[in-house]
Amino acid sequence: MRKYLTLIGFVLLAFHVYAQSGGVSVQTGLSYGFTKNKTLTQSGQAHYGWMAGLDARLLGGDMYFLVGAQYHRTSLFSTESVSFFKNDMDVVMTRLGLGFTIWKLGYKSYLRTKLLGSINFVLDGPDPKPFFPNAESPANLNDSFLGGTTGLGWTKGALDIDLEFQYGLLNSVFKQPETKINYISLLVGVNF
Repeated sequence: MRKYLTLIGFVLLAFHVYAQSGGVSVQTGLSYGFTKNKTLTQSGQAHYGWMAGLDARLLGGDMYFLVGAQYHRTSLFSTESVSFFKNDMDVVMTRLGLGFTIWKLGYKSYLRTKLLGSINFVLDGPDPKPFFPNAESPANLNDSFLGGTTGLGWTKGALDIDLEFQYGLLNSVFKQPETKINYISLLVGVNF
């Protein structure tokens, strides 16, 4: 038992040391979501929202691990008017994957990309629940759904600007096809 505790201690210490050299980015931004389901996302409409999050860059360098979480306040019901702050759904997106420096532009300035897996946990959803034409009763949101995220980012000193795309891998609404939510997010952050 003692050797397992020692091993766990060394692993946690290693992550602490590498997290210090890699850095942390605190970010906020706006998101735009859409699905293929015409009941959930009507023609010409989208799911707008805002987010705040934190990403830790572990094992700094040109390739690094990314671990993070984002809180999204978004809309399950699509709207025609662009409104990022009238929302009805809370989602926490946990993220894990790899980040890459793809081009160094000068002193402390570079372009980045990332490949992340995301488990999205629905904390709160709209009331009333959505009603789909082929359902006998209003549909329930799934407790969680999966996504795959990529994007481009630019770092200049302590400033990060990222454009991300999350592709929905699992449906967000129980027993409703094509309710995989795809998100495009524009993020601004500070890294340290």
